[in-house]
Amino acid sequence: QLLINDQTNLWEHQKGLVGEYFQIYTEQGSSKVEWNTQWTKGINKPIPWFQARFNLDHIIREDLNTNPILLDAQRLNHGHAFINGNDLSFYWLLQGVCHDSTPCCCPQAQINCLQPTQRYYHIPSDWLMPKNNLLTIFDDLGAPSLSSVGIAQRVVIA
Repeated sequence: QLLINDQTNLWEHQKGLVGEYFQIYTEQGSSKVEWNTQWTKGINKPIPWFQARFNLDHIIREDLNTNPILLDAQRLNHGHAFINGNDLSFYWLLQGVCHDSTPCCCPQAQINCLQPTQRYYHIPSDWLMPKNNLLTIFDDLGAPSLSSVGIAQRVVIA
């Protein structure tokens, strides 16, 4: 379930390492810099920071520990993600390897073998608010596209 994408939320861009100095991944630090609302200017540029806000209107709220909220970093490269000023994770989307030669482990290992080895990152539920959550992405290789960056929920059906 995709909760945010670039069509419904405006991504904003800030270039350079000034982001670390001002801690622009926090509410207070974010207000210290001027953000470029034309986020596409940051695509494939070195050291961009991106921000978007999202609400949790469309999630199953009964138990966020059983049905966790996840950052879907499908099209990012290498960097850091922050949620509401909290350092969520360092990410580095490495492409999985397919093994054509024998001996190979098992046929299941060949399914989606060229996909990133880790694409989803768990967001602790106590970091989230019902409205106006701040997602900040620092991609030091320059993000090729933010169209698939999103917030998802893993729904466990017993």
